[in-house]
Amino acid sequence: TVTGNGATITQTCADQRVFDATDATGSMTVTTATIGGGEGEAAAVRFTGDVTLNGVVVTGNDAATGAVLDNEPSQSGTGLTLTDSVVGPNTGTGVGASNGSVTITGTKIIGNTGSGVDLVDGVLAVADSLVEDNGGDYGLRTTAQGAGLFPLTDTVVRDNAGVGVVCGNCGNLEATRTTVADNGMGGILVSVDQDAADDDVHVHIVDSSVTGNTKAGP
Repeated sequence: TVTGNGATITQTCADQRVFDATDATGSMTVTTATIGGGEGEAAAVRFTGDVTLNGVVVTGNDAATGAVLDNEPSQSGTGLTLTDSVVGPNTGTGVGASNGSVTITGTKIIGNTGSGVDLVDGVLAVADSLVEDNGGDYGLRTTAQGAGLFPLTDTVVRDNAGVGVVCGNCGNLEATRTTVADNGMGGILVSVDQDAADDDVHVHIVDSSVTGNTKAGP
């Protein structure tokens, strides 16, 4: 556990990330700190075990076309928990993961040059958060091979360059008390992987607003 007490943790060496949590059987927690200056893939934190960031600001990192927070792709089942934190502005996607889970609560994903959150075969849950002014193709995206649940609750997804929310074969999408507005390539995009005719895949949009989103081209 790293308790920052408001400190800034800065990587000053070129082409190096800030944290590399390499123990697949362990976990890492960082609280009340700012993480900056990292460069390269997973510029701020790469994780092969579970990582929790609580009250952390992740800003000023340069992951180029990769993700600032990302897991080791070969290590499935890893988890990232973001609580009361800020991810951005950074160069690259804010949060990425392959075959892992990401839980975001009370957090701002803002001003990243890539997408806000982009998971491949991942499990995503977002609540009480703001996803705003990110570049790239997506505000929030996850794919999950047609299984699982993507809950999006009490969250605002707005002014992102790409599609606001993408559920790519992620199973069930449930957006509750959520606003998806003014995104540049559409509001909500859902694709369905129905392996059997009786698969019960659902999309629930409850007490929510999807407005002002645009899409250029066909």
